[in-house]
Amino acid sequence: MPWLMMKFKSFINKEGRALAERRAKELIKTKKFSEAKQLLSENLEDSNKPTRTRHIVNDATIEKLGELLNENPNGVMLYRDEISGFLKTIDREDRSNDRAFYLEAFNGLGSYTFDRIGRGTVEINSVCLAILGNIQPGVLRPYLNQASSGRTGDDGMIQRFQLMVWPDLTAWQHVDRWPDKAARDKAFDVFTRLADWEGFEEPARFSDEAQKLFDAWFCNLPQELRTDDIYPALESHYGKYKSLIPSIALLIHLADDEHHSAIVGADAVSKSIAWSKYLKTHAERVYSSALDTVDANAKTILSKVESGKLLEGFCTGEVMRGGWIGLNSLEAIKAALLRLVEYGWLKQITNTPKSVGGRPSIRYQVNPKILHNAPNE
Repeated sequence: MPWLMMKFKSFINKEGRALAERRAKELIKTKKFSEAKQLLSENLEDSNKPTRTRHIVNDATIEKLGELLNENPNGVMLYRDEISGFLKTIDREDRSNDRAFYLEAFNGLGSYTFDRIGRGTVEINSVCLAILGNIQPGVLRPYLNQASSGRTGDDGMIQRFQLMVWPDLTAWQHVDRWPDKAARDKAFDVFTRLADWEGFEEPARFSDEAQKLFDAWFCNLPQELRTDDIYPALESHYGKYKSLIPSIALLIHLADDEHHSAIVGADAVSKSIAWSKYLKTHAERVYSSALDTVDANAKTILSKVESGKLLEGFCTGEVMRGGWIGLNSLEAIKAALLRLVEYGWLKQITNTPKSVGGRPSIRYQVNPKILHNAPNE
């Protein structure tokens, strides 16, 4: 019944406003401006209409996203199963403003104002947005190359994906077992509790013990970043851990503490630091695919041999015609093939031409270990 009354009231407000606007237009035509203003002030738009709680969005313009953030001040998560589509969209020249918006959303605290002719002015008090998705390694590599080379366009977007993980390519094994219902229910209870939570009554802070633990880690971070054996892209990535560690610690604290105390303990900070060590190993694996492009290209060629797209005795021309990412130049292909020859996965065979003046051709023989795993034609 309350919902029905609310919907009825919203209908009356909406229709009353529409009638008032039509009457006000008639008054304006006769230059009765004060009466039109009074009529509109007495029939305001419905400002108390119910809003839908949102936690996840998939595809929205930044203007609409701004409205959703105003309706959900605790923030929302943009989820894309294939995040490459999102990256390609903000790469477009006509969407450069979108890219700037997402870059500014990283801190989760800033405000943002849109001024559009059609939509008017949208003021976002708190731009708090998380982005989650999957991407294929080959598709990600050009973005990593851009971040690693320091070329124009390296604005730190990729480094803002702080929780990136690289899959472990272990032997596949079928596992048929019941899900852990108790663990699932426990996690669901945490999500439900936090969704209904209205926030701290006082600013959150570390306990004295937790602060000492964080300070020790934080003071060691600059020394670690100033070493000569770390690549600039990774340095930029790790540099953002100074905000990641407190964020993870706070989330761990909220998940563990049902009373939502504003004091974050040392246990949460310790777990967060352990998380950072785990994430660093994955970040190194992710960026290495761009830092050593020859090795990455060599792995691509191996995968094409294993899938049967490159057959025994293939040549550089066949690799070039494949159009695979990273293998779009003869120099890159030759470097990758040379690496595979050095590792013993391929053997270079030079065929001497029978005719006088002919040029020798080079083909590549595949290690039988690869052919053994390749699919039958």
